[in-house]
Amino acid sequence: MKKLRNITRTAIFLMSLGIPLMGLIGCSNSDDSSDNDLDCNNWTEQYLTQANAYSDAATLYANDPSLINCQNYKAAGLDYIDALEGVIDCVPTATTQEYINSLNEYRAEVNAIECN
Repeated sequence: MKKLRNITRTAIFLMSLGIPLMGLIGCSNSDDSSDNDLDCNNWTEQYLTQANAYSDAATLYANDPSLINCQNYKAAGLDYIDALEGVIDCVPTATTQEYINSLNEYRAEVNAIECN
């Protein structure tokens, strides 16, 4: 349960990191998205589904810490991280390395979850 709290704190950190980044991206002067297929004007939509699935899996696992719920929780966490990596082109250059470092730390924490 201690690991669940740590991971939940990390998830909240990553989500709170996204809110200020949305403000920075939303105020960008460049509306030319022809250089890539990612729509950085609505980039939160790119990972919001995975964030909701991860939150649901965390709730299920907290209420019933079974093997299958643990595996689903871990998989949902990795899917969420993958979704966050998918919007890396939308992160302002000044904070990109910090964002990448946070994702790497978070991936290590999720991978360290032991489902027994």
